Amino acid sequence: MLTKNQCARTAISIGNGLSTEAWSTKVTLDDELYVLTGGDGFRIQLDFKQRVYDEVDGLARLEVLPPADPGTDEDSYNVKAASALSAVCLDKRFVFDGGPDQGLMTRRAA
Repeated sequence: MLTKNQCARTAISIGNGLSTEAWSTKVTLDDELYVLTGGDGFRIQLDFKQRVYDEVDGLARLEVLPPADPGTDEDSYNVKAASALSAVCLDKRFVFDGGPDQGLMTRRAA
């Protein structure tokens, strides 16, 4: 049985300035981590993080993208990356080519 000391109470913002409290806990038992958070339970093998790291380390690294500077937001990084690739940053921009599917996402009848 879990004790109150094994649980952590966290305030969660749910929009419009409203917040609620949620209980979460983590318990290690028989080489597995059990996590209860947000009403969902998870069983995680303790070596999972290392297995993920090992798999990612085996992937080919892309050297063409610039490093992210501390404090840089996604929008600024996307512009920096496009510039490094001599490309155009089209993030958050709609591009229409004039083809027959242009009106699919509009209220206009075909």
